[in-house]
Amino acid sequence: MMGKRQAVLLALSLFLPLLSAFKNTNGTNGSWVLWECHHPFSDPSEAKESRIYWQGIEPSKVLHFCKEGEENLDHQDESFKNRTKIFPNQIPSGNLSLAIKLDLEHDNNSVEVVISSKDTKKICQTTLNVAVSFQKPTVEMNQTDMTVTCSTKGGYPVPEVKWTSWDRESGLERTLEEDEIWNNITKEKKLYNIVSKANATGSKKMTCTVYNPTSNEILIGSIDIPAQGTDNHNGLGVGGIVGIVLGVVLVGVLAFVLYKCCRQRCQQGPAHQYIAAFRRQATTE
Repeated sequence: MMGKRQAVLLALSLFLPLLSAFKNTNGTNGSWVLWECHHPFSDPSEAKESRIYWQGIEPSKVLHFCKEGEENLDHQDESFKNRTKIFPNQIPSGNLSLAIKLDLEHDNNSVEVVISSKDTKKICQTTLNVAVSFQKPTVEMNQTDMTVTCSTKGGYPVPEVKWTSWDRESGLERTLEEDEIWNNITKEKKLYNIVSKANATGSKKMTCTVYNPTSNEILIGSIDIPAQGTDNHNGLGVGGIVGIVLGVVLVGVLAFVLYKCCRQRCQQGPAHQYIAAFRRQATTE
């Protein structure tokens, strides 16, 4: 009769490969990630007698190789040179995990562990997904057509971009629908640049969220929206500018009126009357 320990090991040997097949291994370009893989050997001697391959499925490539407890990297694929590590002392206990320093070239590589001894087992199938961080988004306002633009570049893969708007009247937040957003995506040297535009009419604040689905990185940019019909360059609206212009004109008119009044009064003063009388006398004589 099978003992409890043997039953657990058998269940693990059947269940873990299935579980691993549905698990992706995600990481950021240039960083180390751990591709976890565990296989219960019947005894330590089985591990030492086995040839263990960490390899690509399609296309076939060798990531790492261990034969009878010794590493052999003679046939390692060039893209993984100096980028992989195993745990030799833990292999007899079933730890076949592989540490990988990811490169963008590794993205979407399907890989597996193959154990070859008396029979061949393929376990721990996974897919490597590599991300590159985007730059912090730049958010700018165009008051002519009341649109807001969110720009970011240099990332991978294509990000998910969402806009949220705070309504000016109600103050409530809502997420914009896809038909309210215009996205322009370009690719340069394997990396993506994106410019997203949305209508800001009626909004008090707009926020752009850039989400990287591989690294789960979230970048946020936002901007306060001035009321429609205002100019936010110097903190003055159109009404404020008009008021300043009218004030300057009014001051000019007032100054002109004061000048005329002052001149008229001067002409009616004693000195002016004396000169006028003298002129009349001279004319009479």
